[in-house]
Parts: sequence; C-alpha cells; structure tokens
Amino acid sequence: MSASQPVGGVTIMVEGTRTATATTDVKGYYTLTDLPEGGSYTVTPKSGLKFKQPSHYFDNLRHNESADFIAQIEAYTISGRVSSGNQNLRDVKISLEGSKLTSTTTDANGYYSFSDLREGGSYTISPRGALPFDPPRRSFPNLRHHESADFVVKIPVYQISGRVLSLTGPRRGVTVSIEGSKLTSTTTDNNGYYSFGELRAGGDYTVTPRGQSKFAPQRSSFNDLRSDGSVDFVQIDATPSPSPSLSSPKVTCTEEDQDRALNSVKSFEPSWRRKIEGERAKIIAANVPDASVEKDANLGRIEFQYRFLEPCRAADIQATYEWVVSYSPVGIPAGSPHRINKTVPRQRRFACGKFLGAWVCR
Repeated sequence: MSASQPVGGVTIMVEGTRTATATTDVKGYYTLTDLPEGGSYTVTPKSGLKFKQPSHYFDNLRHNESADFIAQIEAYTISGRVSSGNQNLRDVKISLEGSKLTSTTTDANGYYSFSDLREGGSYTISPRGALPFDPPRRSFPNLRHHESADFVVKIPVYQISGRVLSLTGPRRGVTVSIEGSKLTSTTTDNNGYYSFGELRAGGDYTVTPRGQSKFAPQRSSFNDLRSDGSVDFVQIDATPSPSPSLSSPKVTCTEEDQDRALNSVKSFEPSWRRKIEGERAKIIAANVPDASVEKDANLGRIEFQYRFLEPCRAADIQATYEWVVSYSPVGIPAGSPHRINKTVPRQRRFACGKFLGAWVCR
C-alpha cells in the first residue's frame, strides 16, 4: 500500500455491478471475492490517506485482476522543550507512544525531537520521572503537520515559620538563619515572628536563632520538605527584671516539681495533634499525582519525645509520626482494590517555656 511499507487497516471498496468492502491486513493485502463475470467495477481505498492513483476501473471482468495502491504518506516531527522556571532541563526521558513506539532524552538545552512520524497517526508524548510535569502528557490524534509540545516542571514550594519568645514575651530583632538547600536569614518582627518562603519541595533545611542568648531548641531541621513547617524558639537564659522593692528568691526544682512540669507540658499533646492533623491537605497535595482519584491520607501513631533544656522552665518536644497516603492512579477505575499506598515519615518540633507561673507551648 505504501512505497516503503505496507499499510494495514485501510478499507477498500468495490462499486459497480456489485458493492463490497474489504480491509487490508498487516501486510497491506486485501481481497474482493465473488464478483460476477462480465461486470464493471471501480475499486477505491477509503481512507484519509492520499494515493497516487485514487481508484482502478475494470470493465467486463473476465478473470482475476490485481489493483495496488501506493499511499503518498507525509512524515512530520513533534518536538519541544522541558524547563523549570528559567532553567532548561537536560537528560529528561521523553517517551512516544501510539502509532510509533520509541523514546529519547532532552539535550543540554532541554530540547527533544521525534521525526519521521506518519501522517494520520496518533501519538502521545510523555516525560518520564518523579518530577511534576505540566502537562503530564500531550496527545496528537490524526497528525497532519509538524507539532510542538513543551513541558514545564512545577516544583512545589513551601515555607517554614515560627516565633522567638522569652520569659518576658516575644523577642523582636532576633536574627534567624536558614541553611541547607537555601541560605539566607531574617529578623523577627515586633511580635517575635519570622518566616522563610519559597523553599523548594524535597530540600533539606535547618533553622537556627543567632546571638549570644541560649534558645530551646538550639536549632530545628526539616529534611525532604513536603509541606509547610513550623518551629518556635524559647530564650532560656533570660529572666524578668526584679522589682526594685522585692528580692527574687532562688528558684529550685525538686523531682516532684519536675514531674508536675512534665505533666503540664504533656497536657498540650491534643493541641499538637490537631496541628499535625492540619497537614492532611498539604500531605496529599505533595505526594499524590494531580490526576489521581480517591485521594486520602491517614495519620498514624504520634510519638512525643520530651527533653528539658532547663529543669522546670523550658522543654523541647519532638513529634515523630507517619502519614499513609493512598490513591488510585490514572486509568484505574474508582473503587478498584489496586490502590497505591505511600508512607510519608514526618517530624515536628515544639517548644515550651514557663512564663509568670504558667506553661506556654508553641
């Protein structure tokens, strides 16, 4: 059917004394049988393809005849680029499926190309890998001209924020630094708050308050960041100014006092659990492909570890827990038992201090 290769699936119609149809096989062959002798027939391929000779005519048929058709098939190219922000991404695998199956990788400038694609074919271009590509794929049914398909990697960004406090209240003007996948610093505002934004998902970050003072915790790390993070710091070497007319008695911490302090701090666990449960939507967004269905995330057991940086006065609490994310990927019907379950380990830090006789935890 084609000058270089057979074309299967083409409908061939005979019209005239008798009307009938046949379809070419994978080798391009067809057969029209039981045509009465002496009849007149026109044989025509019915397809979107163009043929050098659009039909063959047979008048007064007296024996078996042959009618070949050569398709004039154009070849086209689908090309594009993969980028993230102002950066072109190299060595990204790109697959081609449909009427042709192959793959390639982007070059040093993020470009790729598939050539010699048969006119009229259906093709789907998909970048491969764990990155969130937008769009995830591009389809070109019935290709009729050169096409382009660009893909953009949209890496989610998050923030880490918190507050710096002392025994007398919020600390303004404290320098807080962040290190790891991003290096920068900021200072706390009038209410002791600080914030670092535009932190790339999957990065490792360590937040540290700077200065001569001692803080609890000394620093806090967020590895493989997948949602907004929060950590407060309490200055533990600051004491309220004594009243001019009163002398401040020396504070002692007995074993019984320490037990009471631990129980007071533990009473904040329900509040911390609610904060952790508030991560659900962000955990799903960060770990489930956009097109998936029946998305859900279940929080497992939370283990709290308590460390008193100053007896009876300041504590550092680390919460260790796991989210179990489940979803049905694209192509699997809703309700199917073939779901994907993904475990997402997490840690979160909380700080507590005793202020004017009452415990405050963040």
